[in-house]
This record gives sequence, C-alpha cells and structure tokens, in this order.
Amino acid sequence: MEDAVDFFKTVFYIVIGAAVKIMHYAKTGTVNKKRVAITFTFAVFVGMIVNHIMIIQEWHQWSGIAVSISALLGESFVSYLLTNSNNIFRSFINSIFKIDVKNKDE
Repeated sequence: MEDAVDFFKTVFYIVIGAAVKIMHYAKTGTVNKKRVAITFTFAVFVGMIVNHIMIIQEWHQWSGIAVSISALLGESFVSYLLTNSNNIFRSFINSIFKIDVKNKDE
C-alpha cells in the first residue's frame, strides 16, 4: 500500500511540472495534442529518473520538488542530451579510459 501511495505522489509531482510547462506553451498560443504528448512523455522520463536518484540518495524529503522541477525542465534536458550527446560520450570515455576519441567532423 505504501508503494502505491509513493507512486501516486510521484505521478502527481510529474503532472504538476508538466502542467506548468503546458501552461507556458498556452501563454504563447502553441498548444496542440502533439506538444502535450511530447511534454508529458519527457516529463515522465526525466521525473522518474530523478525520483529514483532521490530515493537512492535517501533524499525523500526533497523528492517532490525535485521531480516537479525536473518534469518542468524535461524537454530542455532531453534536447540538450540529444544535441550534445557526442561531446558527452567523448568526455565520458576520456575520463574513464583515458582514451581521446577523435571526432571525424573536426
């Protein structure tokens, strides 16, 4: 029963963050079904990841606000990762294995 309550709390915080983002789009007049679906998909993806990180770190008291903010910024975060994935991957490989992966475009 406690797990179900925690799950619905997380869903509630994700909906708050995504709803704020949708309201921001409504202010500019660019709301449609596709934008709502994408916003909620990214909000759920990023919100659940942040929720699990907060649970692992035992920061339960901050989980609600962190999940709401991450859901609000979910689209921006995913867009950043997609845009900079090559640089992030190269930095990760270089820091772990001390191998400099060259970019063929450079």
